[in-house]
Amino acid sequence: MAHDGRTPHGVRPCVLALARSPAPRQRVPGDVADLYARTLMSIFRFCLPAVLCLALGKTCAAEPDAITLHVRAAAELAPRLQAAAERYMTLHRRASVVIVRGGSVFALKSLLHESADVAMVYGPPPLVMREALRERRNSLDSVLIEQLPLTPVVHPGNPLREIRLDHLRAIFAGDIQDWRVLGGPAGPMTPLVETPTYGVGLAWKEAMVGERGRLARSARLITAEDKAKEVARTPGAISFAAPWQLSPGLKPLRIVADTTGQARLPSAALSAWIRRDCPPAVHAFVKTLRTGQGES
Repeated sequence: MAHDGRTPHGVRPCVLALARSPAPRQRVPGDVADLYARTLMSIFRFCLPAVLCLALGKTCAAEPDAITLHVRAAAELAPRLQAAAERYMTLHRRASVVIVRGGSVFALKSLLHESADVAMVYGPPPLVMREALRERRNSLDSVLIEQLPLTPVVHPGNPLREIRLDHLRAIFAGDIQDWRVLGGPAGPMTPLVETPTYGVGLAWKEAMVGERGRLARSARLITAEDKAKEVARTPGAISFAAPWQLSPGLKPLRIVADTTGQARLPSAALSAWIRRDCPPAVHAFVKTLRTGQGES
């Protein structure tokens, strides 16, 4: 076979074809229209929620972060607080309320140590906490929720149905010591009181003899849990009861006007203590508490 001498024998010539770069695409009016369309869609997508918010009269601010409120209160207040917490969480879906049971001292200490947002106190501030509260008076607020009545109660067999306020005070001060003075059968009176340093015991003591007064020497100290049992087995007993303490074993007495025309039932204040720099959510919860007055 003849060979032309320009390529090796048996090797087919290879031709490289280099592709030419396409000419730059010229922008046509349709591209500009696409750009405008994409821009309008972006504006529409981001602005539509704001327009809807304004139309519905709602704020366009970002939804607040979830918040947890910590509440401290005595066990007997738990049902009322639970109802308020459920109403609050229904209105504020991203909020939760944690209720820890404990007395007024525990509640106030938790508030001072900033481990609680709300401290529920029934009755006057506990004696052991008053100095600490005075020192922090510029940073704390006490919000009155409700005045709850304290009812005088006696043994179920006692014939009395009503009592004058001045006579009631005289009994717990020790000035009246026999039921015969009030028209009952002769026999000694036995005032039964809860501890007069906090809670209902302190509220009753101050209502009967004042903040600096002294209770009768014959007064016996009892617990709230044992009150009904002690009154039922003591014929000459007289005590007092908060709304949740009234039971068939306690006979309530109606307070009538005395010589000065006073017939106001002794009561104890139910208050919510909060810090003045607390977030708005705390004020909203306290407002919910106040709207639930009368709950037990």
